[in-house]
Amino acid sequence: MAQQSPVDIVEYTFAGKGAGNSALTSDYANAADRIANTGEFVKVRYDNGSAIRISGDEYRLIEARFHSPDEQAVIGNAPGRGEGDTVP
Repeated sequence: MAQQSPVDIVEYTFAGKGAGNSALTSDYANAADRIANTGEFVKVRYDNGSAIRISGDEYRLIEARFHSPDEQAVIGNAPGRGEGDTVP
């Protein structure tokens, strides 16, 4: 069974659609619509059409969440300071 978190990224290869031409562009607005502290994380809500495009596919940003400590590791090293997650 796959687990979502925590994970340890030991190696990666971009293999998505158009991997040979993986253009990444973003169009984020400067301001959030709502910010809330839930007690578990800080939630930043966007209703203003912010988006990221990967190889021509567009993903709209709905919210970002920030919490500490972080749960992820890269090659066994966990920075531990905090992390942010985006919700497309």
